Amino acid sequence: MPKLVRDKIPEVIAKKENRQPRTRIANTEIEFGRFLNMKLLEVTVEFMNADDLDGRIEKMAGIHEVLDAFCDFYRINKGAVAEKQRRKGEEKGQFRKRIILME
Repeated sequence: MPKLVRDKIPEVIAKKENRQPRTRIANTEIEFGRFLNMKLLEVTVEFMNADDLDGRIEKMAGIHEVLDAFCDFYRINKGAVAEKQRRKGEEKGQFRKRIILME
C-alpha cells in the first residue's frame, strides 16, 4: 500500500536492501494532503503502541515532523500555532489535572 515517507527513505532502502524502491511524487495538493493525513494517523498509532520512553520520544518526533509538514502545506506559521495553544490553555486549561468527563 502506498504511503508517504521521509525524503531520504528511498535512499536508505536502496542502500540497506541493495534495490531501488518504487516511488512516485504526489500528483496533486489534494493527494499530498490525504497522504499527510494518513501519515499522521500512522505515526500516532505507532506512538500509542510504543513500549518504552525512547520509543515514545522517537514516535513523538515523527508526529512533530508530520505536524511541521502540515504547517508548511497549509502555510501556517508555527508561532501562530504556539500562540493559539497558549491562549486555549489559558482559556480552557491543559490536560495536567487528568480530568475525565463522565457524561
